[in-house]
Order: sequence, then C-alpha cells, then structure tokens
Amino acid sequence: MKVYYCSIAYDGSRFTGFQVQPDLHTVQGYLRQTISECLQESIMVESASRTDAGVHALDQRVWFKTKTDTPAHKCPARINRWLEHVKIHQVAEVHPDFSWRNATHEKIYEYRIRFGHFHPFHEPYHWCIDDLKLAEQAQSMRPVLKLFEGEHDFELFSKHDRSRKIESHIRKVHGVELLEERTDSQPLWKIRIHGNGFLWMMVRFMVAYAFECLKGRITKNTIKDMLTIKGIDRSTRPVVVCAPASGLYLLKTLGTPQFISDTIWYEPNS
Repeated sequence: MKVYYCSIAYDGSRFTGFQVQPDLHTVQGYLRQTISECLQESIMVESASRTDAGVHALDQRVWFKTKTDTPAHKCPARINRWLEHVKIHQVAEVHPDFSWRNATHEKIYEYRIRFGHFHPFHEPYHWCIDDLKLAEQAQSMRPVLKLFEGEHDFELFSKHDRSRKIESHIRKVHGVELLEERTDSQPLWKIRIHGNGFLWMMVRFMVAYAFECLKGRITKNTIKDMLTIKGIDRSTRPVVVCAPASGLYLLKTLGTPQFISDTIWYEPNS
C-alpha cells in the first residue's frame, strides 16, 4: 500500500464546500468517488484543510492510500481525465506512515475584489463592489491591513462553532499585502494573507472589518481592541456582513513534507 500526496486546484463555486457531507456535492466526496472509479479500488481522500462552499483553491493538499501500479508522476494525467472542476497539479509518493500531524504547513490566502461594472459570471470568483471610489483608497487600506500582522487573538475575526474544539484562537499572520491590478479595464484588488493557521472564516471577517474601517464606520483602534479582546467580546463587537466566499482563494500551501520519496516535488505556481 502506497500513500500519494497531491497538490490540487478546484473551482469552489461548483461545490458545497470541501469536506464530505451526506447528499451534498463536495470536493472531498467527489474526489473519493472519482479516483476510486479511475483506479478501480476504494479510495479515501484526506486533506490538509477545509474550505467552505464557494471558496476556491489553487494549491490544496490531499493524500490517499492506493494499491495502484501507476507511478506517482503519471497519476495527474491519468486521474485528471476523469475530473471536472478539479485538477491535480502533481502527485508524490510519501512514506506509508505519513501523518498530517507530523507535517508543518502554512498557508497563503488571497481575497479578490473587483470594483465597478461587472457581469453575472464575475460574481462566483470575486467580491464585486460597484463603488469605484473605494478602489482609489488602496493607500488608506494598506495601513488597516497591516494591523493584522503579528501574533494576535483572532477569535472576534472568526465564526463561532461549538462543534469545533479549538484550544487556542491565537494565530500568527506573517504578512498582508494589497496588490492593485486591472481586469477588463476595471480595478481589481488582491489581498494576500500569509499565516501559520486560520480560524473558520477568519480571512473573510478580516477583509470585512478592514472595509468597515476604510468606510469610516469603525476605527483602527476598534480593530486593535478586537485583536486583543480588550473591553470587547462577541456580543459587543461591531456587526458586519462577512465578505462573500466567492472572493476567497487558497493560493498556496507552504511546507512540503520532508519525507517525499522517489519524486521531485515542484511547488505549484500561483
């Protein structure tokens, strides 16, 4: 029995999230079914992280045990012929005792905001905002985003779920950058956030609160207080509408396992 470790990309608008759920079309469930059919054996696909419905990925990491004779480097070409809206970048064989708990991974998320005129087919892949004046305030937005850098308590920038046992809400954000581009002659922002871990909906709440600050509805001090939970809690924090899932991309997973064997691993391009 071999263990194959993969980098995959998928269009999140086509799925109801990553994690397998009964009677729902999820990335994990679809991969399990399709790879099983392709390799003609029962496959259980495990993952490095989960994404919500509508969230996209360019470099999600998954792995599965297999008896196949197909070499790892030939698996993408074989399996991709069976897949729709999901693609495998590459596959590497890892040690049979591979455990996610023994691998250290960090992630880079990217949030995309399109300003101005947009068509319906833009909405599944961006947060579409028709106010062009906001696009002119990138210089004002950058200092707000920088507030999130460092090690903080991000509990108030996440969605609470009693079913998820979280020992600590402390996370370290290594860097946040705002890239300005244009697409179809319209302004496009890409907010990239590199961290050692992320809470549920954390990036989307960070973006939402940053925009509230940009619009003058809250202050930078409010964000600072929320990051230290200073005199503020879930019942007293400012109420915002979370940024939509459509703009969020798992851009890159960093920290390739050191026990990949017999295969050269190329970090996927973003």
